[in-house]
Amino acid sequence: YIHSAAVRLVSQPAKTGMDALVGVTGVVTAWDGRAGSVRVQGSLWNATAGDDAPPFAIGDEIDVVCFAGMTVQVAPHAHKVR
Repeated sequence: YIHSAAVRLVSQPAKTGMDALVGVTGVVTAWDGRAGSVRVQGSLWNATAGDDAPPFAIGDEIDVVCFAGMTVQVAPHAHKVR
């Protein structure tokens, strides 16, 4: 019983820390060139974008794709079709 519970716990995505931000949608609050600020889950984060990302404008929706230190890397929001 304990082993199967541990396996379920480890196989779930992170719910705390920086890992929990990956895949979450946010909003651009300031942007200049390849860097700026985004609001994700109510908190402001420094952000960068990949070389292939289009320029962002204030209010654009983004998805967090990864992080380095306390800076998140973002991409345009991938709208999910239901």
